[in-house]
Amino acid sequence: MAACLPVGAQAPLELFDAHLHYNDEATSAYPLADVLQIFRANGVTAIIATRRPNDGTRALAVARDLWLHAHCEEAALEALYAHDPKVKVIWAHSGFSTRPEVIAGYLARHPTLIGELSYRYDITQDDRLTPAWRSLFATFPARFVIGSDTWVNPRWAQYGEIMAWYRGWLAQLPADMARRIAFANTAGLFGGRPP
Repeated sequence: MAACLPVGAQAPLELFDAHLHYNDEATSAYPLADVLQIFRANGVTAIIATRRPNDGTRALAVARDLWLHAHCEEAALEALYAHDPKVKVIWAHSGFSTRPEVIAGYLARHPTLIGELSYRYDITQDDRLTPAWRSLFATFPARFVIGSDTWVNPRWAQYGEIMAWYRGWLAQLPADMARRIAFANTAGLFGGRPP
């Protein structure tokens, strides 16, 4: 049965959580059935899940044409690309505190770099998308993905707030760009369907 929406209403934006942890300490507090309900309640239809520790992933990244989800600062990012310019990197937090204009330089130099946006609360100021980030998204609309980074249990408790924050600033972008960042960019990395 198809859902009926009022005339002029849009379906909620489908989300792909590209930075999710389901570590040992979360499994007892958030059993799998609860986690799946959290996803449903927040319109999250796909995830990239990781666990710590994840030793050995760097050794697999290029040889198997896999994406490396790198938690690193700028110097380590440059070291990855110096080691092999073809490495495909999803850069956790887009460097965490790296300024948008610096991120733009990395994206321009490294066509296989994707910026992940968890903990990037500088994207907004007073709930409005900042001009620097708006410009960055307009210049590189296919190069950003969202994530929750549920590395500790309090992040699971805030999951709905995190996704609502994304929806708030994504709604300030053109609809096609918002869909790309919310879902399609990540889906495309792994051969998935666009929303």
